Amino acid sequence: MRIFGPGELGRRAQYVVRNDPRFKDVLAAEEDGTLCLYQPLIAVPKDDWTEYYSAWARLTPVDKDKYRLDHLALSGQWQELDVVRSLEACMHAISQNVYHLFFL
Repeated sequence: MRIFGPGELGRRAQYVVRNDPRFKDVLAAEEDGTLCLYQPLIAVPKDDWTEYYSAWARLTPVDKDKYRLDHLALSGQWQELDVVRSLEACMHAISQNVYHLFFL
Protein backbone atom coordinates (compact mmCIF):
# COMPACT_ATOMS: atom_id res chain seq x y z
CA MET A 1 0.00 0.00 0.00
CA ARG A 2 1.25 3.43 -0.86
CA ILE A 3 0.69 6.39 1.43
CA PHE A 4 -0.09 9.83 0.05
CA GLY A 5 0.95 12.66 2.34
CA PRO A 6 1.87 12.60 6.00
CA GLY A 7 -0.16 10.86 8.62
CA GLU A 8 0.04 8.19 11.27
CA LEU A 9 -3.18 6.45 10.18
CA GLY A 10 -1.77 5.53 6.78
CA ARG A 11 1.35 4.05 8.33
CA ARG A 12 -0.70 2.03 10.81
CA ALA A 13 -2.99 0.75 8.05
CA GLN A 14 -0.01 -0.09 5.85
CA TYR A 15 1.53 -2.14 8.64
CA VAL A 16 -1.62 -4.28 9.02
CA VAL A 17 -1.81 -5.20 5.31
CA ARG A 18 1.93 -5.18 4.55
CA ASN A 19 1.99 -8.84 3.44
CA ASP A 20 -1.26 -8.78 1.43
CA PRO A 21 -0.42 -8.50 -2.29
CA ARG A 22 -3.92 -7.16 -3.07
CA PHE A 23 -2.94 -3.89 -1.39
CA LYS A 24 0.18 -3.40 -3.53
CA ASP A 25 -1.42 -0.65 -5.65
CA VAL A 26 -3.87 0.72 -3.06
CA LEU A 27 -3.30 4.37 -2.14
CA ALA A 28 -4.06 5.62 1.38
CA ALA A 29 -4.65 9.30 2.13
CA GLU A 30 -5.45 10.90 5.47
CA GLU A 31 -7.44 14.09 5.83
CA ASP A 32 -8.83 15.54 9.05
CA GLY A 33 -8.41 12.24 10.89
CA THR A 34 -10.23 10.22 8.21
CA LEU A 35 -8.34 7.59 6.23
CA CYS A 36 -9.51 7.02 2.68
CA LEU A 37 -8.31 4.11 0.57
CA TYR A 38 -8.19 4.38 -3.22
CA GLN A 39 -7.85 1.64 -5.80
CA PRO A 40 -6.34 2.13 -9.25
CA LEU A 41 -8.79 2.26 -12.11
CA ILE A 42 -6.70 2.51 -15.26
CA ALA A 43 -3.22 3.39 -16.37
CA VAL A 44 -2.90 5.65 -19.40
CA PRO A 45 0.34 5.48 -21.40
CA LYS A 46 1.54 9.01 -22.15
CA ASP A 47 4.98 10.49 -21.81
CA ASP A 48 4.86 8.94 -18.36
CA TRP A 49 2.27 6.59 -16.93
CA THR A 50 -0.60 8.39 -15.30
CA GLU A 51 -2.73 6.41 -12.89
CA TYR A 52 -6.29 7.20 -11.96
CA TYR A 53 -7.70 6.19 -8.61
CA SER A 54 -11.18 5.79 -7.24
CA ALA A 55 -12.18 6.01 -3.58
CA TRP A 56 -12.93 2.56 -2.29
CA ALA A 57 -13.04 2.43 1.51
CA ARG A 58 -13.07 5.03 4.27
CA LEU A 59 -12.30 4.85 7.98
CA THR A 60 -13.92 7.74 9.84
CA PRO A 61 -13.12 8.48 13.49
CA VAL A 62 -16.04 7.93 15.84
CA ASP A 63 -14.36 7.93 19.23
CA LYS A 64 -10.82 7.84 20.57
CA ASP A 65 -9.13 5.16 18.43
CA LYS A 66 -12.45 3.81 17.11
CA TYR A 67 -13.33 4.11 13.44
CA ARG A 68 -16.43 3.49 11.34
CA LEU A 69 -15.83 1.51 8.17
CA ASP A 70 -17.54 2.81 5.02
CA HIS A 71 -17.66 1.48 1.47
CA LEU A 72 -18.17 3.54 -1.69
CA ALA A 73 -21.30 2.07 -3.28
CA LEU A 74 -21.88 1.86 -7.04
CA SER A 75 -24.19 4.88 -6.67
CA GLY A 76 -21.15 6.96 -5.77
CA GLN A 77 -22.41 7.50 -2.22
CA TRP A 78 -20.61 6.31 0.90
CA GLN A 79 -22.38 3.39 2.53
CA GLU A 80 -21.84 3.19 6.27
CA LEU A 81 -21.25 -0.33 7.47
CA ASP A 82 -22.31 -1.35 10.94
CA VAL A 83 -18.68 -1.58 11.98
CA VAL A 84 -16.98 0.52 14.66
CA ARG A 85 -13.59 -0.88 15.62
CA SER A 86 -9.95 0.03 15.93
CA LEU A 87 -8.19 1.07 12.74
CA GLU A 88 -6.27 -2.19 12.74
CA ALA A 89 -9.45 -4.28 13.09
CA CYS A 90 -11.12 -2.35 10.25
CA MET A 91 -8.10 -2.92 7.99
CA HIS A 92 -8.11 -6.60 8.90
CA ALA A 93 -11.83 -6.81 8.01
CA ILE A 94 -11.08 -5.24 4.60
CA SER A 95 -8.14 -7.57 4.03
CA GLN A 96 -10.19 -10.65 4.96
CA ASN A 97 -13.15 -9.35 2.89
CA VAL A 98 -15.45 -10.07 5.81
CA TYR A 99 -18.31 -8.03 4.26
CA HIS A 100 -17.80 -9.28 0.67
CA LEU A 101 -17.53 -5.70 -0.61
CA PHE A 102 -13.87 -4.92 -0.98
CA PHE A 103 -12.38 -7.76 -3.03
CA LEU A 104 -14.68 -9.41 -5.54
